[in-house]
Amino acid sequence: MTRTTWSPVAALLALGASGCFVFVHHTEDDPYRPIEAGHADAWFDEVPEFDTGGHDIQFEGVVVGLHERSPGVELEIEGDDGERQVLGWEVQNADAIDVTPAFDVDVGQRVHLRWVSHVTWGWSGGFVLQDEQGLVAALEIDTFGPALGGEAVPGLRVRRGPITQRAETPCGLELQRAIVFEADEELVLEPFDRRPLRLDGQEYAALAIAWSAFDPAEVHCADAGHSVVWAVHR
Repeated sequence: MTRTTWSPVAALLALGASGCFVFVHHTEDDPYRPIEAGHADAWFDEVPEFDTGGHDIQFEGVVVGLHERSPGVELEIEGDDGERQVLGWEVQNADAIDVTPAFDVDVGQRVHLRWVSHVTWGWSGGFVLQDEQGLVAALEIDTFGPALGGEAVPGLRVRRGPITQRAETPCGLELQRAIVFEADEELVLEPFDRRPLRLDGQEYAALAIAWSAFDPAEVHCADAGHSVVWAVHR
């Protein structure tokens, strides 16, 4: 099994290993809190681990297996030509507790998958899984550029919201923002949080997993990036 992963916690640890530990600044007027975020992984058989190319893959077939991992879940799909591919994902909250949603499909059901991934300074990727009833699940992990794009999920727009956390680091001021989900209604969530979302007349759940970036006016490291991670599932 191959898997491509990203973790904001691991990213912070990597910064720490190079001397960029996070220091939290507190004042009475504007108390800063540590940047708190969840964690997301995604993997797809057709894309090898550590692959540095760009991929935009469409795969359609019948569900032949649903598997639980620890943590995470997987979905096995058999294409019309008999080829089998496995899609997996994992979501953990800010306390590193596995909260991965199960794929809301049954064995024998036909599904369509779009997988997108690319590497720049860091890995960005995501997927949109649909069936005859509409969206099943979507995930975007953006570290140095969006993966899915604005029209990937019909009827859904995801954008940044107000600043919710600040942390002083040697690379500058790191900011965390809420995530705004615009569907049949507007939903503003602070990472990490999960709330009901109505999309195209159906009930879903929206997950704000992480959204952090350095203040461009106060960034001191050329490789200081950002993390934007969200999901929607049925």
